[in-house]
Amino acid sequence: MNGKWAPRHVALIDGLATRRARLCGRLAEGGGAPVVFEDSLELLSLLCGGRRFDLLLIVEDGTSMWHQLVTVCGVLGMPVLVLARKSGFEQGAQWLEKFPVSPLFDFAFEDCEDAELNQRISRLLHHGEAHQVQFSRIKETAFGNYKFDEAKGSVLHRESEIYLQPRQFQLALELFRNLGRVLERNRLWSLLWATPFPSKGVRTLDVCVANIRKRLQLSPENGFTLKSVYGRGYQLLAITPLRVSRPELDAATRIVVGWPANSVAPPDQASSAPPH
Repeated sequence: MNGKWAPRHVALIDGLATRRARLCGRLAEGGGAPVVFEDSLELLSLLCGGRRFDLLLIVEDGTSMWHQLVTVCGVLGMPVLVLARKSGFEQGAQWLEKFPVSPLFDFAFEDCEDAELNQRISRLLHHGEAHQVQFSRIKETAFGNYKFDEAKGSVLHRESEIYLQPRQFQLALELFRNLGRVLERNRLWSLLWATPFPSKGVRTLDVCVANIRKRLQLSPENGFTLKSVYGRGYQLLAITPLRVSRPELDAATRIVVGWPANSVAPPDQASSAPPH
């Protein structure tokens, strides 16, 4: 293939027309099929509507919402390459500290050589394909009476299918996969929102957790309880479902089972014992 990567549909976001044209030429020369967007809003709308691309390429110029796009693409398993201007080296170093550690994400400078650009794209496409293969093999994960369908983004619980919002589904699955562990608030925030951890008073994460607890009916009767750990985060625990007292069923059980021959029922149950 002479160093070129196979034709793929690449979503390109760049607000500068001249630079955008140059990048389209570089992508086409490498064998790509770029689909151009001037900003992230239209792309976000398409992604939420079910449109998919093999790769997202963002030129960070201070206006694109790449943090939000990275979060969405992480849920979808779509590779992302962010290009920064060479003059923003220090800023780029700061971005790297906040950038998700994942084979599906990469970071480079806008004026990198074509060989480097193609190499990074090829590597991301390879990881993206591997992710999709693995994802197709593991579509369902079960925890007790809760079955997570990652392909549909739904949870099956006692024959009832519960559809969650993408962030709710991702958070719920993370909690179940780390059953018994305390998950720190900043870790959960980074998983769901690719933005700096907010200051005190922001309850977005707490609302998301509360919705999961309510929608999935996480209670002792269903075998799990979701608790808040003060000053740290949240913990999902597996417990033995509580036995609900149902006198009418208890009485019926005693009548059916009866008492062994030549035995005497306990004093507090003598009135319920069947006649010999």
